[in-house]
Amino acid sequence: MSGGSTVFWRGLTVAAALVGAAAGALFFWSWGSAMPVLPVLPLWITGAAGLAVAVAASLGIRDGDGTPMATIGTALLTLTLWIGAATADLSVTGIRDWARTPQAITATLTECRLDGAFHGPDTLGSEHHSCVYHWTFRGEPRSERRGAADSRPDGQPQEMWMSPNTGEIADHPLLALVGYTAATLGAGAIVLVGGWSRLRTEARRLRRAGS
Repeated sequence: MSGGSTVFWRGLTVAAALVGAAAGALFFWSWGSAMPVLPVLPLWITGAAGLAVAVAASLGIRDGDGTPMATIGTALLTLTLWIGAATADLSVTGIRDWARTPQAITATLTECRLDGAFHGPDTLGSEHHSCVYHWTFRGEPRSERRGAADSRPDGQPQEMWMSPNTGEIADHPLLALVGYTAATLGAGAIVLVGGWSRLRTEARRLRRAGS
């Protein structure tokens, strides 16, 4: 394979991989949002097409040690980027919920029920409960059926958080928010360090191929 051809295919592989990774990250950022930041279908198509082009362009291109350019390390970095994008969306959503519902209230729970359960042969299983939450907003009674940790007797109080503007309520799962934020920061650090190292390596290989 000539030097010019190698530069073209190697450059196309790097560019397509970057497009696929970035589009995939935006897809995972937008997919879980109540109001998607970007339309998810074009992102999914762009990400899938970019990765497909990267894999196709990398076929037959071998590094000096015989390892294909589309290495496991690059795939793991891409996966880490996507996980970080998803947890970043969850973190931002959680922080936005905290900011939107800063007022502590006590709701009363009634009509608790088991909505569904899953029990595998070798698993602890999981159960999904819900209750009707009753609270007051500006002197007016409100009620809403929401998920609950377990069934409660009628009249059970539950601390919640309410928006002083709309009266909507939410819970503030602190541990989940801390976990999502930690996962986002960890994934971001791995991608920044690993991605910068990979880009420098590919830039050196492109220069060598073109010389």
